[in-house]
Amino acid sequence: MASPGMKRVNYLLVSYAISFVASVLQILYLPLLSVHALRVGIGGSEIGFIGGLGALVYTLVTPLASSASSRLGVARTAALSLLTLSISYATLPFLKSVAALMLISVITYFSYALLWPSLEAMIAQEGGSSSNFSASWSTGTLLGSALVSYFIQLPETTAFTLLSVTILPFLLLLVRAHGSSRVHQTELSDTLAAVASLLKHLRLSFAYAASLGGVLAFYPLIVEAKALPIWLVSLSFFTMIGARTITFISYNVLPRAVKKRLSLGALLLTPLAALPYLNGILPVAVASALAGIGQGLLYAAALDEVFAKGGGCAYTGVFESSIGLGYVAGPIIAGLASTVSLELSIPAAVALATAVPLLPLSIKSRSESWTTVAQG
Repeated sequence: MASPGMKRVNYLLVSYAISFVASVLQILYLPLLSVHALRVGIGGSEIGFIGGLGALVYTLVTPLASSASSRLGVARTAALSLLTLSISYATLPFLKSVAALMLISVITYFSYALLWPSLEAMIAQEGGSSSNFSASWSTGTLLGSALVSYFIQLPETTAFTLLSVTILPFLLLLVRAHGSSRVHQTELSDTLAAVASLLKHLRLSFAYAASLGGVLAFYPLIVEAKALPIWLVSLSFFTMIGARTITFISYNVLPRAVKKRLSLGALLLTPLAALPYLNGILPVAVASALAGIGQGLLYAAALDEVFAKGGGCAYTGVFESSIGLGYVAGPIIAGLASTVSLELSIPAAVALATAVPLLPLSIKSRSESWTTVAQG
């Protein structure tokens, strides 16, 4: 019989492993979904709405995910999410219509919206390390970004079957690793107070996701349409996400003057607007890296404020929702711009992402009044 210590270690390892694998699958999902939709004859604006609608579900469900975990338990919630994801990935290549792809996108993002808060709760309950958790999903995202070009070139049925099957062993490990502990359910008043308190910084996490979402959804389409080398997709994604990860990890040692200039991250996104017009290794890498640094600054500044407020399910749920909202807006704006020209899709998403953090809102007065209402 395994000792309690061994069970805990195994449980944490399984949780970190799921975080790693889920990050690989999630970063691959939007590019593969977009390319599949294009290949079956769906237009750019519809592709934007397919990805955006799914992300909207993520935005709405994430703050309420603790409700599912409080009823089912975190392990069962995570297991159900993984099972649904496996079925969704296996089904996707056989779907051809806009309605069917919208439905599968909604189901997939709904599953991720339940999975991530459950994983965070599981790791926290077992005394896991936030740095180890960050390392697991960051390295998974990096690996996934490097594999995008490879998976785009595979037959679609093979690609999605591989991703679907990859999930199953971790589902079984999760079921065997732990019981089904429950978490405290977040109240609506907690969520409203968190939104009011974080309003200024939620614009930063929104901008981070809007820029990334537009690129993930439309850069593979631009590369295919212009018959550019397919490995440029992985080069751009890996460089951008790698720069974001390094910036995020090193954020605490950056000069205070850099941290206080919240507009810097937004301004560093602007080189990404040139991405559709670049075709050389160095220009693509430089533009992507600069944008990745900007995304890292935006993400880290927003998350730093979440931790400064004490964290908790309400704050992390609202933070994740702002990211989801960015993933809604980025692909939709990019899709609408693509009806004029496919190359305008990414500049449109970048323009939105750059503008939102720079809007001159009277954050303090609004936040204070909203907090009073939420707490009253």
